[in-house]
Amino acid sequence: MSTNDAGTPENGEPEVEQPATDTSKQESTAAKGATKLPTVPVEDAPARVQLPTAKADKAAPAKDEPAVAKSEPSEPAAAKSEPSEPAPVKEEPAAKPAAAKSEASKPAVAKDQPSTDAPSRPAPAKRAPSTGETTELAIQTPARASSGETTELSVQTARSAAQESRPAAQAPRPAATAPRTAASTPRPAASAPRPAASAPRPQTQQAPYDQYDDFDDEPRVAQPVGGPPVGGPPKSAGRQVRKIWWPIGGLALLLILGYVGTALWEGDRISSGTTVGGVDVGGLGKDEAAARLTTEAAKVSKLPVTVSLDKDRVEIQPASAGLGLDVEKSLAGLTDRGFGPGDVFGYFTGGGDKPAVTKANPATLAEAIDKATRTVITGNPVDGKVSFENGKVEVVRSKPGQGVDSDALAAQIGKEWPAKRAFSTQVSEREGRLKNAEIDRFVKEFGDKAMSGDLTVTDGKVSTKLTPGQLSAVLSVKSSGGKLTPSLDSEKLADKIMSLKPELATPARNAKVQLVSGQPKVTPSVDGTEIDRAKLGPAVIAALTTDERTATIATKPVKAKVTTEQVQALDAKNVVSEFRSRFPTGPSNAARTKNIRVALSILNGQVVGAGEQFSLVKALGGEMTAAQGYVEAPTIQDGHERAAMGGGVSQVSTTVYNTAFFAGVQLDEHKPHSFWIPRYPMGREATLWIPDLDNKWTNTTGAPILIEAGVQGNEVVMRFYGKKTFTVETTTGPQRSFTQPKTIYDNHPGCIRVPPQRGFTVDVKRVVKQGGTVVKNETLTTTYKAANNIICGPPPSGGSTAPPPGSTNPPTD
Repeated sequence: MSTNDAGTPENGEPEVEQPATDTSKQESTAAKGATKLPTVPVEDAPARVQLPTAKADKAAPAKDEPAVAKSEPSEPAAAKSEPSEPAPVKEEPAAKPAAAKSEASKPAVAKDQPSTDAPSRPAPAKRAPSTGETTELAIQTPARASSGETTELSVQTARSAAQESRPAAQAPRPAATAPRTAASTPRPAASAPRPAASAPRPQTQQAPYDQYDDFDDEPRVAQPVGGPPVGGPPKSAGRQVRKIWWPIGGLALLLILGYVGTALWEGDRISSGTTVGGVDVGGLGKDEAAARLTTEAAKVSKLPVTVSLDKDRVEIQPASAGLGLDVEKSLAGLTDRGFGPGDVFGYFTGGGDKPAVTKANPATLAEAIDKATRTVITGNPVDGKVSFENGKVEVVRSKPGQGVDSDALAAQIGKEWPAKRAFSTQVSEREGRLKNAEIDRFVKEFGDKAMSGDLTVTDGKVSTKLTPGQLSAVLSVKSSGGKLTPSLDSEKLADKIMSLKPELATPARNAKVQLVSGQPKVTPSVDGTEIDRAKLGPAVIAALTTDERTATIATKPVKAKVTTEQVQALDAKNVVSEFRSRFPTGPSNAARTKNIRVALSILNGQVVGAGEQFSLVKALGGEMTAAQGYVEAPTIQDGHERAAMGGGVSQVSTTVYNTAFFAGVQLDEHKPHSFWIPRYPMGREATLWIPDLDNKWTNTTGAPILIEAGVQGNEVVMRFYGKKTFTVETTTGPQRSFTQPKTIYDNHPGCIRVPPQRGFTVDVKRVVKQGGTVVKNETLTTTYKAANNIICGPPPSGGSTAPPPGSTNPPTD
């Protein structure tokens, strides 16, 4: 058994250190008339009885006053008639009585100052009780000895720290100082009162177990009758209440924190057991639920909607028909809860199924139904149309036929999908989606007015006019959901306006670099203005129905794609790539050579910005004219010699293509010659025919590219300067898939003798690396036609003849 809070040793029998007592003085006191208490021999007392030890800070008893235990009167008559005899004292060594006598005769020791004159005594077997200990005292009176009845007194010690520091060798107090029994009389009045410093120790009656509470394991002190409270003031009721409320308050705090935590945690989560359109989203946050519902919606959108009509059945794909789930609206309100008890507990007990909210475009869905059902219905309605041709309004009226009520079916599907995916409808005679009444309305309100005369366009300073014929080339009509609306090609119209009145805008000019004797000379960039194409269409369409018929167009500033700063930052000495190609010389090629020089002079010094797409057609100005310096030179088309402005520039195109090829940039568009020309690399060449055939690539080096182009001897030379980002490796495969030429007789004027050459297919591989890592590995396949054996003159009997001039194939130079 462990020691309790009162300091009781584990065997349950406290031992008390007893101060020495002078027995002769006790006898003298008894002779003076003090009533003697009957004593019980020590050996007859219960084994558990121990006397408390007086504290050192209390004054010693008066010399002529015996130490007695004060108790309440009990049977006084019996107490007076019984003689009192001193209790026998346990024998000790001879030296101890003297020490005891000396101890009794000493004055009281001052409080908190332990006596240094205490005699040396053997240490008791066990220590004395500590401060505040309660010791039970059992005394058997002679009057009740026969019955074995005893009276128990509980004495609380009040040892001070000074007393505890007293040597443990003191002998126990003699049994003669045992307290009186419960039956003894009160202390005689004749006794001299003790000094205040030596007030009697308070007597404590052991409280029964039912006087303990759950939070106080200290015994309660019995108060003497008619005397002051002993053992200090009683504990306040407030302290007991506080002890009770501490755990209650802690529990309440935990409950509050748990409630708030739960409310915060579940505030943005959906109640357990909730489903949306059959999809379980319970316990999920809003984003998690949206992701899950989106995934399921994608699956549902892939399941076709079936429509049964009589004996036929058609399928409609929801996604293409404008059907889908509105995830945001389907989840609306599921996480918007408050902090009330109903909201919090509703998270655990709520739930249920909520229908998914669908989104549908009725017009798109109805058109999808019409398109699907027309494939199985004979004699469908025919929708009319309105168009603009050559300055006039052209009308085709709608015709009725067999069909379904697509509008009603679209409304039904929009409400019941996706829970339901199979629907049915009836076939009957119906009008088309576009009613004739709508055609009449559009022609009256817009078509006739739009073609009624010229339209003036102006920026407020400069103006030009557009004829109905020019307007009809850019106007169109859109039909959607049975409604007609006008539409206008703003890009095409802006180009037309600029061709009529260039003063309406000022094109921006990129910065250029001219290499003069190897030194770069920068031509600064110039910002410009252009027609705001986004605003052009609405402005013109609105003006076409007004009496003024004037459209005010807006312009906006436009910056050069290659600025002066970019060009100045160029490394004009770092060659990214270079390519050379030989061209034929001599008087017969003089015109061709001139055109090559003109094109190269235009390209020389141009800068292609990082990320910008290069177009050879645009770089050359979009056209080849005599004003630019071009001349007519021979070209070959289907074996015929044809004079064309700019003949020979295909060699420039081939040079541009190969320089870009070895720069590692992105190749976007090119067209090889129809048959292979041996002066060009096989599978790595490109023709050019403005405006139909272009040569495009995108600068992916991460820095501007400066183009140097010119002629050295009989070679076209081109270099790219800038940041060398890539390295290129290339291989050309063997010729394969051969085709044989035919013999063709050409009796037309201008026939050119062309030697035969078989056709073939060839693969060119390009591996592009950046920092040693392969970033592109591509195979470019080119198929060349066979070059027929062209013989000028009439064909023999049964021979093939060449087609007449004017073939649609682009020329070959």
